[in-house]
Amino acid sequence: MSRPRDPLRRTACAAVLALLPALARAQDATNASPREGGARLPPDPRPVDPSFFERREERGLPPAPSWRDVPAAPPAPSWRDVPAGPPAARGASESAVDPSATPRSGAAPEPGAGPTLQAVGPRTLRVGPDAELRTVAEAARAARDGDTVEIAPGEYKGDVAVWNQRRLTIRAAAGGEGGASGGATGGRPTVRLIAAGAAAEGKGIWVFRRGEISVEGIEFSGARVSSMNGAGIRIEGGKVTVRDCRFVQNENGILVGNNNAIELDIERCQFVGNGAGDGYSHNLYVGRIARLSVQSSFFSAARVGHLLKSRARENLIAYNRLTDDGGGASYELEIADGGIATLIGNLIVQEADTGNSTIVSYGAESHHWPENRLTMVNNTVVNRRPTGAVFLRALRAGGEVVLLNNLWVGSGLVEVRTLAKDAGNAYVEERSLRAPAKLDFVPREAGALRAALVDPRSMDLPVPSRQYVHPASSAALGSAPLRLPGAFQR
Repeated sequence: MSRPRDPLRRTACAAVLALLPALARAQDATNASPREGGARLPPDPRPVDPSFFERREERGLPPAPSWRDVPAAPPAPSWRDVPAGPPAARGASESAVDPSATPRSGAAPEPGAGPTLQAVGPRTLRVGPDAELRTVAEAARAARDGDTVEIAPGEYKGDVAVWNQRRLTIRAAAGGEGGASGGATGGRPTVRLIAAGAAAEGKGIWVFRRGEISVEGIEFSGARVSSMNGAGIRIEGGKVTVRDCRFVQNENGILVGNNNAIELDIERCQFVGNGAGDGYSHNLYVGRIARLSVQSSFFSAARVGHLLKSRARENLIAYNRLTDDGGGASYELEIADGGIATLIGNLIVQEADTGNSTIVSYGAESHHWPENRLTMVNNTVVNRRPTGAVFLRALRAGGEVVLLNNLWVGSGLVEVRTLAKDAGNAYVEERSLRAPAKLDFVPREAGALRAALVDPRSMDLPVPSRQYVHPASSAALGSAPLRLPGAFQR
C-alpha cells in the first residue's frame, strides 16, 4: 500500500524544477566562453524529465522518505553528563599521567611499558612523606627512561627497589646536608636507605638491571641476605655513576656482577664497615666488567674482606684514601684478574692488626684479560704491621709493572715478577712524616726525596692533578710541577 504524498515534499520538488532552465542557460554560457586553455563542454544530451521525481511507484521503487521519517539524533552530551573523576592529589604534576592510557595518534608508548596518554619529555618524580610518591619502590615502578627521581631527606626503612630504566638520575633532593644536591660532600647524606631486613630479589637495597644510571647523595646501610652477599647496590648491567654516596655495614657496599659491558664510575663516596665477615664480601666488590673508575673516595674498616676488590678489564683508582682503621681487613686493594690498572695519588694504609700481610695485590687469581699492566704513580703506601708486610705483590707471569714516585712508608717488601719501570720511588719511616695521625703524610725533610723525583711525562705516564682531601673529596694541585714522591704535594 502506497503512503500518502507529502505536500511539503511536492512543493520542494517544484521549486527545484523551476530552477533547472536557468541552470542550463548558465551552463551554456560557460561552454560558449571557456577560459584560456579550457575545453568546450557539450550540452547535456539528456534533459531532465520533471515527472522523474513523481513516478517512483510506477518503477517499483519505494516512496522517497520524508524529513518526518528521519529519527532525531540524540542530543550532544553536556559537561553535566560527564562523571567527575577523583580530586587531584596535592602537588600532582605531569608525573601523575596514567601510564596505561591509550596514546594519541603518532605517540609511541614507552618501550617495555603500557601505552601512555601522549609522548612527554623527561619528568622529575619526587619521593617523600609529603610528595606524590611516598616510597622509593613506587618511584622505581613509575619512572620512565630519562626521568629524574628526587628523594626528600629522611630515613627510608625496608624501601628496596629494582630499577630497569635505560636512562635515569636518582638523587637526594636539594636542601640536604652537603651542598645543593643534598649529597655527602662535607657531611653525611640526609637521605638514608636502611635495609631493615628487606632485600630486592634477595640481593640488596637497590638492584640495577641495565641503562645509564646516576645516583647522587644517598646512604645505604644494613643490607644482609641469606647468601651473605647483600649489597647496598647490586649492579647487573649498564653504565652506572655513583657520587657523594655512603655505604655502611652492608655485606657488600656495592656488588657488581660479571658482565663485560658494565662500566662503573665512583666519585666522592664513602665505604665503611662493609663485609659479612666471611672473607668473600668486601667494601666494594667489582666483577669482570669493562671499566672501573674510583676517584676522591674513602674506604675503611672492612670486616675481614678487602677495602676494594676488582676484576675489571680497566681500572683507574685515583686520589682515594684506603685505610683499614682497625677493621681487620684483608687486602687494602686487590686487582684480582689483572687487566689494565692505574693507581695514582692514593693514600693506602695497612694497620697492625690486618688480616693479610699484603697491602696491594695484582693478578693473584689470574690474568684473565688480554693486556695485563699495573701502573702506580705517586701513591703513599703505609705499613703498620710489625713484621712480614708486603707493599705490593704482582708475581704472576705475563704482566708488567710500572712504579714511579711512590712513597713506601714503614717496613715491607715490593714483590714483582716483571718490573718494566722503577724510578723516583722512596722508602721512609712513618716518624719522618709531619703528622700522620692528622692525615698529614708529607715528609718533613724533603730535600733528598725531591732530588730523586722523576717527571712522569718523561716516561709517558699520567701526571697527578689532584690530592685527596678528607672526607671523600680531593683538591686540584694546579699547574706547578711535582715537589715530592707520594700522594701529597702540600
